[in-house]
Parts: sequence; C-alpha cells; structure tokens
Amino acid sequence: MERESVEGKAAAQGDLHHLARVKVDEGDAQRSSQIAVAQPVEDELVELGADLVGEAAREVEDGLAGFQGSRASANFLADSVASAQRSVDLSLIQYREGATDYQRVLDSQQSLLAQQDQYTSAKGGIVQNLVSVYRALGGGWQIRAGQEFLPEERLQRMRERTDWGELLPGEQLPDELPEAPPTGNAQPLLNPPVW
Repeated sequence: MERESVEGKAAAQGDLHHLARVKVDEGDAQRSSQIAVAQPVEDELVELGADLVGEAAREVEDGLAGFQGSRASANFLADSVASAQRSVDLSLIQYREGATDYQRVLDSQQSLLAQQDQYTSAKGGIVQNLVSVYRALGGGWQIRAGQEFLPEERLQRMRERTDWGELLPGEQLPDELPEAPPTGNAQPLLNPPVW
C-alpha cells in the first residue's frame, strides 16, 4: 500500500513536472516570437542611431572645416583691406598733388568698400561656423552667467549617488564670475568695424 502511494505521488509529481515543462516551453516559444518581432525593430533603431551619429560627426566636421576656411579667408582679406586702404590713401595724395583725377579716388574707394564687405562676410562666416560646431556638439543657447546648468535637486542626487570630486561645484559659486553680457537696449545695435 505504501509503495502504491509513493508511486502515485511520483506519478503526480511527474505529471506536475511535465505540466510545468510544457508551460515553460510555451513561455519560451512566446518569448522567442516576441524576440523575433523585436529583433527587426532593434536592428532598425541601431541603424537609425548609427545614421544619427554619422550625421552628427559630419555636421561637426563640416563646421570645423568651414571655421578653418573662413578664418584663413578672413586673414587674407584683412591683408587685402589694408592694401585697398593704402590704395585709397595714395590716390588721395595723387589727387591733391594734381597727378590724377578724382575718378581714381572713387574707384579705389569702391574697391576698398568691396574688400571690406568681403572681409566682414568672412568674419561672419567664422562665427556662423563656430556656432554650427557648437550646436553639432550639443551646445545650448542659454546664458547661464553664474547659474547652474542642471537644477539643484538633480545636482544633489548626483552628489549623493557618485563622488564627483571637483567636477560638480560645491554649494557656493566663486564671487569672481563674469557678469552676464548686455542684452536688449543695453547692447549697441551696431558695432563699428575694426579695420
């Protein structure tokens, strides 16, 4: 009798084990189908991420190349402006001495203006390309002027979670921080060119 109850219990346990294994197999099949569905989505996201990284790298490289090119161009154009200014000065001297007519003075001034215009465009190109590099690297446009970039609650959580050493400033910021740049009416509408 005892043997039958032991065999009955073993059979019942075997049935339970078989049922559990069937359930696990069904779960594995279900997980496998979920993985099969998720794999193309993951592949697409990886490809999209690679495209975004490639595009960001291209934007940084384009901005740096433009920055260097604009800077080199501005250096040459600065020399060109100085030469054109010298030409205007010489034509004025020649006109005062009666060696030439006033048309030559006007032509040299027109040439100077064209060189100054190109120089100003090149200087603007320097700034524009530098801004594009900054944006491509993830820079923002907020003027912080002594304010933290992250909210204080997040900084506090970061301090509690990790020893950042000197990377996170302490509670007090130094007093010698620069003042915020002027905005609105405090800033002049046009700055005079410095030739």
